[in-house]
Parts: sequence; structure tokens; C-alpha cells
Amino acid sequence: MGSTHRKDKAFLFDLNGTMIDDMQYHIHAWHRIFNSLGANISLERMKEECYGKNHEVIERILPGRFTYEEKDAMSLAKEREYQKAFRPYLKLLPGLDEFLRDSYEAGIKMAIGSAAIMFNIDFVLDGLNIRNYFQVLVSADDVKKLKERIGAAYREARFQPPEERVVDTQAGRDRRRRQPQGLRAHGRGPRRGHGPSRRAHRG
Repeated sequence: MGSTHRKDKAFLFDLNGTMIDDMQYHIHAWHRIFNSLGANISLERMKEECYGKNHEVIERILPGRFTYEEKDAMSLAKEREYQKAFRPYLKLLPGLDEFLRDSYEAGIKMAIGSAAIMFNIDFVLDGLNIRNYFQVLVSADDVKKLKERIGAAYREARFQPPEERVVDTQAGRDRRRRQPQGLRAHGRGPRRGHGPSRRAHRG
């Protein structure tokens, strides 16, 4: 493993667009489900709306129509459809397999923090046999009011000097937030124009 890793103590990964390139499968699964319910939504608009947690996506497209339990059932149906379509193509982005293995062998702790539900995180980790690399998993199931927390972080970052910010280039989109002391950003994901929509739903 390269010398650049010797000072690193831990790595935190997003999932969709960072570890795997699966966004088109999420988009197409939602597109089919919503149109089957009469939404009459174009694929292009679906790409723009495909971000955040499943319940949020449903509420944006078909507001006020479903109960919490019905949204749960729709979410599970969508994820099963996504997994069935994506399973034959499930793989890590180029170079990540070696990076994870080298980091693990170097004793660097690793975690996943994602807006994906645990059902999809399990699908990826077990499908690729990489669960043993990660000590901590944080999913949408663990996070409440995700959009509000992200929005608050962005608002806070606006008032920080540039040297206290970190840029996350996941899925080709620059995002800025306050940088804790000693934290460095590692950009990883498909190149702009070659990967998922810049507003990415994560499961």
C-alpha cells in the first residue's frame, strides 16, 4: 500500500456512486413503479428526483397518497426490483477492491455511511464478500430527518473559511462542509458525464 496511507487511521465511505455504479438501476426501478401507479413521469425527471430516502422520493412524486406502511411496502418492492436487475453487474468501482484490501491489511478502520437502507447495504457487502472490511455501518434506517441534517451542514459550511472545508467529489458533484482537524477527503466515483445522475438516490 502506498505511503500516503501510513498516517490514515480510518476511512468513511458512501455507497452508491462511490463504491458501486448502480444509480441507473435505481432510477429505472422507480420510473417503472411510479408510472405503474399513474405518475406519468419522464425518465429525465425521475433522474432529477432520485435522491434522498425512499419515503421522501415517494412523497415528492405522489404527495399525500400513501400511508407510512404503504411507503415501506413500495420501498421494499422497488429495492427487490433494483437488486434483481443489478445483481449480474454488481462490482466495486475500479481500484477499490485493492484499496479496501490494502487498507484492511494495514489495520485501518473503515465504515460506511449511506442513505441506502440496510437491505441494500447487505446486498452489496454480502454479494461482494467484503463485509469483513467494515467495522461500522450507518444506513438510512439509522438516520432521522436526513435532508434537514445535510441542509444544516451545508448552511454551516458557508460560514467556514476555505481552509476548514473538505470537498467530497462523490458522483462527480463538489460538496463542501466543515473539515474536522486531521480529516482529508478522497474523491472516488465515476467521472463527470460517465456515471450516475448528479443528484443521486441511494436506496
